[in-house]
Amino acid sequence: MPSKLYVIGIGDDGVEGLSEEARAVLDGATVLAGGKRVLGLLAAHPAQKIEIGANPSEPLERLRQLYRRQNCVVLASGDPLFFGIGGRLLEAIPRDDLVFLPHLSSIQLAFSRARETWHDAVVISVHGRPMDALIAALDRGDEKIAVLTDDTNDPAAVARLLIARGCDRRYRMWIGEHLGGHKERITTGSAAQIVRQSFSPLNVVLLLPNRSGPLEQANMPLAGIADEAFVRRGNLITKREIRLIVLGYLELRKGNIVWDIGAGSGAVSIEAARWSSDLTVYAVEKSASAIAKIEENLRRFSVTNVAVIHGEAPDCLAELPDPDAVFLGGSGGSLQSILEAVMRRLKGGGRIVANCLTMETFSRAWEALSGWQPQATSVQLARSRRLGQGHCFEPDHPLIILRARKP
Repeated sequence: MPSKLYVIGIGDDGVEGLSEEARAVLDGATVLAGGKRVLGLLAAHPAQKIEIGANPSEPLERLRQLYRRQNCVVLASGDPLFFGIGGRLLEAIPRDDLVFLPHLSSIQLAFSRARETWHDAVVISVHGRPMDALIAALDRGDEKIAVLTDDTNDPAAVARLLIARGCDRRYRMWIGEHLGGHKERITTGSAAQIVRQSFSPLNVVLLLPNRSGPLEQANMPLAGIADEAFVRRGNLITKREIRLIVLGYLELRKGNIVWDIGAGSGAVSIEAARWSSDLTVYAVEKSASAIAKIEENLRRFSVTNVAVIHGEAPDCLAELPDPDAVFLGGSGGSLQSILEAVMRRLKGGGRIVANCLTMETFSRAWEALSGWQPQATSVQLARSRRLGQGHCFEPDHPLIILRARKP
């Protein structure tokens, strides 16, 4: 008597794309279950058909009662355990009774067609789900994002979201339809281009970071570069509004030497360096991946007066010339020792500005700088975003900007 329930992943190319093992299982099946589309690929098969729709509870119960008495096979798109029916089957059927024979997932096919790695990508499904997870990924600034869509949250809807959140310049969109099948089609373009197009419901959207060459400097603002113009990982950037406050407090002058400690994406260093070619800026960062982002941003903005220092402060500061101004964007747990080194090396009349996300960091920094009559500014940014048919404000974390001048 049969005792296993086989779950076979199938692609848009149908039976011809299956392995010999999967074909043999299909040949002996007396019951086939799956979505309407995949069952349509085997319309000529003589087995009894059970359609699994939006509410799978009833068909799964029928399978639970049948699979020990008949040769039951569940068909699923791609990999059944990747945002597929596999999860529901594991809840309904004993694990030892399930045998999974996956096909290539649509995500694997998409990244292979785009010639991009995907071990470093974020995969999100908005198929029958709200856009919240995608919004969070866009706000984090994830490098590559793959999106599984549906009829409502389609590529045009993703494009509208990119435009609404000001991320459209950061990504180029890649849409693969019917991947692996005879009707395969690939479309790439900007969000503004994609938003005007229609696509098959069977598609995958990739959001790939824009890696254009050097930016056209004539079109760049004199101050306040948009965050989206920088290559960055996650939230490793000092936001534009904060950046302008920080640079104002640093009171930079021609010929100054500037240390940017915990440089992240290099946004503060680059914004400062663009103000005057007579400044010499040292971007100090311990993360190798962040260093790569800084160097790429320097090429994008054609900045030549920033030296990149890959090392951990305060040790890597020893060989640098004494600074006129220091920005401390991150301390990596070495706040006290970094402040001691900065206070010792900073020139008389020099300025230090530190961003403090936590009360503990602020307290320790304030205490260390207490002899220099420090000042603090509390900043709470909130940006408008769409909420249903209207708009609301979405707040960032509060930030304390601490500043002091060496006597």
